[in-house]
Amino acid sequence: MKQNNILIILVGVLIIGVVIISVLLHIRKNKDLLRLWIEYDVAKLTGDKAKALELGRAFYKRKKGNLTIYDEQNLANDLSAIK
Repeated sequence: MKQNNILIILVGVLIIGVVIISVLLHIRKNKDLLRLWIEYDVAKLTGDKAKALELGRAFYKRKKGNLTIYDEQNLANDLSAIK
């Protein structure tokens, strides 16, 4: 009976550890996305089209795992608005 209780406790601790690691990875991903989005906006505001395109592509790739034609169209629209 003691071994079962110890095993149950260990499994519980393991599950909690996995949940904590998952949450931390999710926070880190969102932090990276926010950083990319801010840098993208700054590049647009400063008129640096090349850097804005690079950062915009990096943002969408990081967010979705790949870049779609719709993402490219959004980027093209944003860049055409830069003076």
